Parts: sequence; C-alpha cells; structure tokens
Amino acid sequence: MQQPLITVIGGSGFVGRYIVRQLCQKGYRVRVICRNPSKAEHLKPSGNIGQIVIERADVTKPETLEGKLDGSHAVIYLPGLLYQSGRQRFKRVHVDGARRAAAEAATAGAERFIFVSALAVDNAKSNYAKTKIAGEDAVREAFPNATVLRPSLVIGAEDGFFQRFARMN
Repeated sequence: MQQPLITVIGGSGFVGRYIVRQLCQKGYRVRVICRNPSKAEHLKPSGNIGQIVIERADVTKPETLEGKLDGSHAVIYLPGLLYQSGRQRFKRVHVDGARRAAAEAATAGAERFIFVSALAVDNAKSNYAKTKIAGEDAVREAFPNATVLRPSLVIGAEDGFFQRFARMN
C-alpha cells in the first residue's frame, strides 16, 4: 500500500527542509510547493527516487495554488515573513495565502491542515503578529479542524536570526 501524500507549502525554507526530511524518513510521499523550485532541489536526496515532488506556486498569486493540493492527505503551511519586500507582504503571505491554501486543501479533500504561526501573537502589536493571528482565523474559517502551531524562536544552522549575529566581527 502506498504511503499518504503530504504537501508542504514553503518546504524549501529553513523549517521546511527539516520537515521534509522527517516525512521522508517516515516513508511519506512529499510534495513541496515553493516559489522557486530550483531552491528546493537540495531536498531530493532526503528521500528515495520519486518520493519528493517539487512544484511551483506562489501564495501571493492565489491562482497558482489551484489543483496543487489534489491527492494530499495533509497540507502543512510554512510560509512566513520576518520583513516585507516586493510582493512579499505580511497580509498576502500570512493571511491571504494561508486562507487560500486552507480552502484549496478542503476542496482537495485533505484530512489535515497544519498552519505554522508564532508564539505570543495574541497580544502583540506588530504587523507581523497581527497578520499571523489573522492568518490563524482565516485558516480556521476555511478549514475548521486545522491545527495551528505556535513555535517560539526557531534556531539552527541556517536561521536568519542568530546566524546574523554570528557573522558580526
């Protein structure tokens, strides 16, 4: 029997690469959705031949998600911005993109939708936090049984936070 398909939106990013590896180790088939598929090619050795499929979509362009979640048992939504630039705006990624992905997952018949938010967004005043909490609400509206995760600061070899300080002389 074939293992379920898990779709990871934003799977080429810092957190995504570790999630994709873990899913592959557990035998899942993994679809990675990202804006720039060439930046996700490094993930392929994490699985067996054909276990990881990489597809292009941009959550700031909702039409690019159409049909990309078909066949998914679960969808994990990872896109998140620490700062805004160009088309990458907090609301477009944290709220609108998350809403569209959750709605597409529901339409595709996915059993699970996981949205990665952030710790302590309930009472925060920043635009980042306001859009993360709005994203949680949007996801729950589109996919009522969604799971929302609120991790604290995520650090590691490729993080953009502590590594910046480490490079300072």
